[in-house]
Amino acid sequence: MRVRTFLKKQLRRVGLEVNRFNAAGSFTARRQRMLERAGVDLVLDAGASDGGFASELRDAGYQGRIISFEPLEKPYRSLSAKARKDDKWEVFQYALGSVSEEAVINIARDDKCSSLLAPLERQTRVYSGAQTSSSTIVQVHRLSDLYGAQFQPGACTFLKIDTQGYEGRVIEGAGDVLDQIVGMQVELSLVPLFDGGQSYARLLQELERRKFQPVLLEPVFVDPKTEQTLQVDAVFFRQELWN
Repeated sequence: MRVRTFLKKQLRRVGLEVNRFNAAGSFTARRQRMLERAGVDLVLDAGASDGGFASELRDAGYQGRIISFEPLEKPYRSLSAKARKDDKWEVFQYALGSVSEEAVINIARDDKCSSLLAPLERQTRVYSGAQTSSSTIVQVHRLSDLYGAQFQPGACTFLKIDTQGYEGRVIEGAGDVLDQIVGMQVELSLVPLFDGGQSYARLLQELERRKFQPVLLEPVFVDPKTEQTLQVDAVFFRQELWN
C-alpha cells in the first residue's frame, strides 16, 4: 500500500479527508481569470462586511479599483482599516437598495448574516449565527444615485452583491447603471431564507432579461443534516463576452 493511500485511510477513520488542492481550478482563481478576460478595472463590493471579498480579490491578483459598501459600524471599522493600506480601495458606510432611505437592519450573532430582512426559521435552524441579536438604523442608497456622483465610474465594472436576501433590491436600485456593468457575483438563496427575499428563479429571470448569463457557481451554505445546498455564489457575465 502506498504511503499516501495509507495516510488517507487513517485520516478518514477520524472523519478527515485530504485531497490535492488545485489552485488553478479553484473558484477564486477561475473568477480572477474571468475578470482579466473581461478587462474589469472597477469592482463594486455591496455587502462588504469586514473586507474579506476584496482581500480575496487582491490575493488572487486583481489590481484594479475596489469600492466597498458596508452599513454596520463594527465590520465597517475592520473594512476601513484594511482599505487604508490600499490606495485603490474606497469604502462607504452605506447599504445599497432599491430606494434611498434610512432603514432598520437586523444584526445577527454572526455579523456576516445581518440583513435588512428578517431571517426565516429555516436559516436559523441550520445556523444559529443567523439569529438576530439586535437592530439599528442604517443609511440605504440606490447605486444609481452614487455612480458617477460619490465615485468615478470604471471603464469596465464588476458588481458583487452579498446582502443576505436583499440582492434583488440592490439590482433594482442599480437602474440604468446595470447597463454599464459587464459582470456580477450574486449570492443566490435556493430556498427561502429571509422574509421578503426574492427567489433565485426570479433573480435569474431578471438577470437574463438584462443579458447576463451564469458562468460559475460555488455552494456557500449547506444544510449538514440533509446535504441540501441552500445558497450559492453565482458569477454572471454579459452573454456577448462568452459567445
